Amino acid sequence: LPDVVGNLTRLQTLSLQNNQLSDLPDVVGNLTRLQTLSLQNNQLSDLPDVVGNLTRLQTLSLQNNQLTNVPNTLARIAHDGYLDLNGNPLYPEISAVAEQGQGALAHYLQVRAEDEIALHEAKLVLVGEGEVGKSSLLAALRGEAWVEERVTTHGIEIKEVSVSGPAGREEITLKGWDFGGQPIYRSTHQLFFSAPAIYLIVWKPREGPNQSFVQYWIELIKRRTYDEDRPDQRPRVIVVATHGGPKQRQPHIDEQQLRTLFGDMIEDFHQVDSKTGEGIPELKEMIAKIANDIPQVGRTVPASSKHTIERVQARSQTDPYISYQAYEALCEGIQVDKALAKLYAAILNELGYCIHYADDEKLRDVMILKADWLTKAISFVLEDDQTNIQNGLATHERLSQLWSDPARPLEEQYVSDVHPLFLRLMERFDLSYRVELEGAKPTSLIAQLVPGKRPDAFDQAWPEALAQGETERVQVCRIIDAHTNESVQVDGLFYQLIVRFHRYSLGVENYERSIHWQNGLLLDDSYNGRAFVEQIRSGIRVTVRAAYPERFLHDICRDVQWLIDTMWKGLDCQITVPCPTTECPGLFEVERLTIDRSKGREEYPCRVCGEWYPIDGLLAAGPPLPTVEVLHDEVLNRLDELNATVKSGFQSTSMELRRLLSQTEERFDELMTALTDEASEGPRLFSLVPVSSGGWARDRWATQKVRLILWCEHSRLPVPILSGDASQGVYEIEQPRAWLVKIGPYARFAANALSLALPVAGVGIKLSLDDQVYQKYANDLDLSLNSFSDLLGAAKSSGESMGYDESIVPGSEADGHSGVKRLPLASQNAYLAESAKEYGDLNRLDGAPLRELQVLLKKKDPGFGGLERVQDNRRRFLWVHPEYKKIYSPDLPEFPTTV
Repeated sequence: LPDVVGNLTRLQTLSLQNNQLSDLPDVVGNLTRLQTLSLQNNQLSDLPDVVGNLTRLQTLSLQNNQLTNVPNTLARIAHDGYLDLNGNPLYPEISAVAEQGQGALAHYLQVRAEDEIALHEAKLVLVGEGEVGKSSLLAALRGEAWVEERVTTHGIEIKEVSVSGPAGREEITLKGWDFGGQPIYRSTHQLFFSAPAIYLIVWKPREGPNQSFVQYWIELIKRRTYDEDRPDQRPRVIVVATHGGPKQRQPHIDEQQLRTLFGDMIEDFHQVDSKTGEGIPELKEMIAKIANDIPQVGRTVPASSKHTIERVQARSQTDPYISYQAYEALCEGIQVDKALAKLYAAILNELGYCIHYADDEKLRDVMILKADWLTKAISFVLEDDQTNIQNGLATHERLSQLWSDPARPLEEQYVSDVHPLFLRLMERFDLSYRVELEGAKPTSLIAQLVPGKRPDAFDQAWPEALAQGETERVQVCRIIDAHTNESVQVDGLFYQLIVRFHRYSLGVENYERSIHWQNGLLLDDSYNGRAFVEQIRSGIRVTVRAAYPERFLHDICRDVQWLIDTMWKGLDCQITVPCPTTECPGLFEVERLTIDRSKGREEYPCRVCGEWYPIDGLLAAGPPLPTVEVLHDEVLNRLDELNATVKSGFQSTSMELRRLLSQTEERFDELMTALTDEASEGPRLFSLVPVSSGGWARDRWATQKVRLILWCEHSRLPVPILSGDASQGVYEIEQPRAWLVKIGPYARFAANALSLALPVAGVGIKLSLDDQVYQKYANDLDLSLNSFSDLLGAAKSSGESMGYDESIVPGSEADGHSGVKRLPLASQNAYLAESAKEYGDLNRLDGAPLRELQVLLKKKDPGFGGLERVQDNRRRFLWVHPEYKKIYSPDLPEFPTTV
């Protein structure tokens, strides 16, 4: 960026998104009148402090850059304006704080500016097969005496290792994680892998590298933690051979092959003897050198956060867990107030010093200070013979027996108070879920222990022939190595899917009807259809049968894709369709087909069998999804049938109505998905209605009163209906014309979508709406739609500022907004162009007015009409009526009372 930009001292808006800027010159600090600075989608790795000195700056967009940290001077913008940091590889504490909201980030930066201190810490992880000497190696690194016949590690053990820093720097503390090597732990251990960290791959030469799975462990680390776009944040791997010092014969391992396969991940190869200590000093020296090169080591944090970490670590020596109130008292003792303690709790959780879920009201009152204490409890369940014999079914009474077993050492017995917490945490880790068994005691399924054979009931529940009016669609979630593009298998993925999709299980009301096994399961989502999900060599194959299968198909595939994107940084998930040729394993990438179709190409070849196929046929591209208006008219024509469905259930529902309901649900979900980023600070689903019954005239009035009505994002109904109070969740506000023009695209779009959702909202929650009540809100939405359409039309014709660039075509490469990218259902549809046109206003919407409205609402009513913020299984925020909160945050499981 040329320095001459600094001469534009009257500039108010500077848009630099979608370039390759790697730095920002200090002359930007001269732009004292700047109000909006858009820097998203660049390559910025740091920002000059002067940006924070721009006192008029209200919006700073930095998403999708390479920032690991932000200057303390940005505290004011985070507090008074809007600071977007999404899509940056932020230091974990910055990321954790940013997730708490703008105010939390501002508070953290202010505290750090007042008193900051360097944090010289890193993570050391020891992995490998069982009985290769990991625990003995960790003890040797700590300077402990050799122990013969050391007890096998169950789960994880965590101990600190100190290494010398370079001249002029203080000692570096390494948190050593010793992972049990038994195969049953692999799917759970990778939950704790992170980067950057130093990994010791431990193997025993006498068994050879193949028997010790050296390459397997490196691949697992890579798939879980390696981001090729951030090589400085990579995992650092040292391959360590045990049971032989440097004077012994060197073990046979192909070092060059491993370096070729894993590149800069491989730091070195060592041979040690933990018993005699040979090779240990050299290994520690190498670890110290690597730790010193990790960018996070030496980063600055608020001094009070380091003091809090030290207090928590000291407490963990005596207590494996404490109440959150005890944690607050601990913080109060070092002058850390409750607001800051809450921020530090999120940071401690992110850095691995504790396990604490602040967003789960059933878990937020407890902080687990020792992850190894928890994982050991989980290991007792996974190793239990009785639970294995029962294919993963464990009564809560049995779990209590395992966790309170008097035959175990005292430190491995767990008081009954923590048993419900353990099981709830297992649910959060996608390890188990509660089942309904007729006449049985409270029971959970441990997904990792389900049977390997397909149940006999499968054939009846999934017949060969389709029902009349059904259509079948198939997609394969191909899981690939992001670097090599080769298909890979992911340990434990399918067990997680069994848990994540249990809300669709055939056994929701009676577990006996469930159909699942180690690599397959059947799902049912009422009018959205039935699905067969199976693990195949190339990934996860999803087959859906329904009147409109696209809705359920996309929902399942999106969940798989989200899980891969979130849990495994080194992997990608491609949505594909299988080759029509019988027995051909070829796959066609949906995104590639969609792009080629938009360019006018009609056919595409299979890379395996070589046959060419029509793209429309591969995409199963029937007519495009109807517009909101068309669906709305069809819904109104079927109101009587809809009301009957609420009362009788879906078994007797016609295929035509099932199709309509699925398509309506898909259209509405597109709106909610597009506005995911706007839900963290406040509700995003509301209607704006002019107070004056005649709508808005086209004259140039200065301000206008509007009535804002909050809606529940689960039931898709207005808060007044759900609360039974006509005034709850309803507010009158007066806003200037310019602001109403800016928020107009959203208000118009929301009114359109809510008009579609309102008549079918009662179907999903089995609630029939009174005709008069329904008509009142339907009329309100019509008034909102018409009024904002008139306002936007008048503003455009008179040359008023629209809040966005009218010359940008929605969804084009020039469009700097990410609205289209946030429409995953549409992005898999062959008619992306048509969808982008319909969502044009939304794609160009300036989010600032929406966020301003949320701030205004919070001042008027901090409780947001009783709506409560929850997270769904993809960690997206929703604002729901308390009646539906348990769906997202269930109560603690029931356990037998013990004396």
